[in-house]
Amino acid sequence: MSTGITVTDACFGSKVESICTQMELSSSSETFLHNFCHVICNLNPEPSFSNCCVIAKHCFLDKLQQLQQNASRSLLMSIIKFCESFPKPAIEGVLVPIACGDLGSPQVDVISRLTRETLSGEMRLHLYRSLCNIDMEWNPSTSLLFQTLLNTKLDLDEGTLTKFLSLLEHHGVSQQKCLKFGKVLLTTINKYGKQFSPSLVTVMSHILDVNRTYLKKTSAAALKKL
Repeated sequence: MSTGITVTDACFGSKVESICTQMELSSSSETFLHNFCHVICNLNPEPSFSNCCVIAKHCFLDKLQQLQQNASRSLLMSIIKFCESFPKPAIEGVLVPIACGDLGSPQVDVISRLTRETLSGEMRLHLYRSLCNIDMEWNPSTSLLFQTLLNTKLDLDEGTLTKFLSLLEHHGVSQQKCLKFGKVLLTTINKYGKQFSPSLVTVMSHILDVNRTYLKKTSAAALKKL
């Protein structure tokens, strides 16, 4: 695996991108990928943040975006290993771009496992904030992803909550019949409602007004108690 060491130790910027492309990392076998990640994660000194983002993108982005079923154990162990060593590059280079694409259950399964088992509280919050700041299509899998993050008891400040509720309001009509979206609304109220300012209570009330799931009444009752 000396090639992997050359990629990170001797090259910078566009050169790393070029060498990763030449190595065809995005189409490499999972066995090669596992060994390659082992080398990368044990380099001393470790690769720079920008180089790690490039490597993460080439190693995992295409493979995870193309998943039609749950990731294999080998692929999952490789991304877990990489994420343990380089959590922020994994978020920036792989997890957030996946959320911007055609997000489905296999992709959410990977991100959720990394969220629960690998990412620290600080990195979970970074992922959450990053997702709140990107332009993405919202579908039931998106709701499931945010549900997983909310269940980790994130330390959200008012600014972050304001951004998230604005996002929920934006998608409220298109997701009005989605039960998973309704669960996100109820979880947000139950876990973070005590932090709501009067203006946020009003925003959440507007979101619930257009909701058409059976959780609407439960959520409205919880909001009223705040």
